[in-house]
Amino acid sequence: MIKYYLPHLIFLGVFCLAITPVLFYYQRRSPNPRFRPGLGEMTMVTIMALFLGGLASYGLGSLFRGDQNLRQYLTRPDEGAGWSRGTTGPQESDDDSPAPGPGR
Repeated sequence: MIKYYLPHLIFLGVFCLAITPVLFYYQRRSPNPRFRPGLGEMTMVTIMALFLGGLASYGLGSLFRGDQNLRQYLTRPDEGAGWSRGTTGPQESDDDSPAPGPGR
């Protein structure tokens, strides 16, 4: 199970290692301690960064997963959807009643 999500976890780990110094700089950027972000703002920024990083990690991990069969997209599809066969001629019906004509 973990083998399937290994690329996702690697990208998430790299993102967490890269975002840690950025968040630390964001917290300590102002020389005046009164103008530094508080605990609530830092929590909000951290959660938003982890959410965006998690989405990016999932997307990139899905692209770099090794078990994808890309040759399936090069072949011609066997058939379309059942409701879109594209027949333009008369339709076959199960009952033996004649088709309703004009004036009925």
